[in-house]
Amino acid sequence: MTTINVIESKLKAIDEYYSQLLEYRKHSQKDLEGDATLKGALERYLYLLCQSAIDLGEAVIALKDFYRPGSYAEIFETLKEKEVISLELAQKMIRMTGFRNSIIHDYQKFDFAIAYEVLMSGIDDIKKFESIIKKYLNL
Repeated sequence: MTTINVIESKLKAIDEYYSQLLEYRKHSQKDLEGDATLKGALERYLYLLCQSAIDLGEAVIALKDFYRPGSYAEIFETLKEKEVISLELAQKMIRMTGFRNSIIHDYQKFDFAIAYEVLMSGIDDIKKFESIIKKYLNL
């Protein structure tokens, strides 16, 4: 059974990774892509932020005893069906799970331009998701 402490831990992780990623916005795409250390760190923080959002969604589902999703995408479909998040945000979060998977599974074919786009705008969707969950759970 998921407790509020687990959810608070996931919220804290999102805040930490988001803050780290904001620092990378100071760099151009070219600079990030050209520096292996920055590029690797950025990709890792993006992965961790995405995974934390997935974990948060899963924890909310467990806390509320909603039916167990069979995939990461279904986590956000479930939260949409239960009217926790909007259809628009659910779609964005589902795309984020696909992005997360591409970081993990398609490393050689990974498109850094997409990572930069996620850095510049997509991570804000995760913060919006976090805010909605906080409000939903009165945290």
